[in-house]
Amino acid sequence: MTPDICNRCGIGTTEKHHYAPKHLFSDFKSWGTVPLCRQCHIRWHQIVTPSMGKETTKTALQSLKNSGKRLGRPVTMAQDTRNRVAELRAAGMTMQAVADTLNDENVPTARDGKWYASTVKGVLRSLELDAEALELLHKRKAA
Repeated sequence: MTPDICNRCGIGTTEKHHYAPKHLFSDFKSWGTVPLCRQCHIRWHQIVTPSMGKETTKTALQSLKNSGKRLGRPVTMAQDTRNRVAELRAAGMTMQAVADTLNDENVPTARDGKWYASTVKGVLRSLELDAEALELLHKRKAA
């Protein structure tokens, strides 16, 4: 096996492809790699990844979550705005009332749009994800 020749089709300019899926095996580096050209590498994932099924994805996501990785979309909203949403909700306001208050105060959303109850719900869920990730991180450090 020549390192710069695709192991499948024989074309040059290759990428290293791990035999073991990185997201499933913490010891994936010990499994080694095989050189594949870009086209064969993409084809491999088109064939193999879907056949791994949703259980594989669930396992991978749970593994990331257990390692303290925050799941979900990256946070783009200012922390003080996120804290304000949490404070208003903790004060007993409905999600719609929080949205109305933030709109009245001209507080920008992450994308400079209008606040809706669903926007408030998304911010609160994002804060929950942050708290979960932080809690798991503290548990791992204590162990």
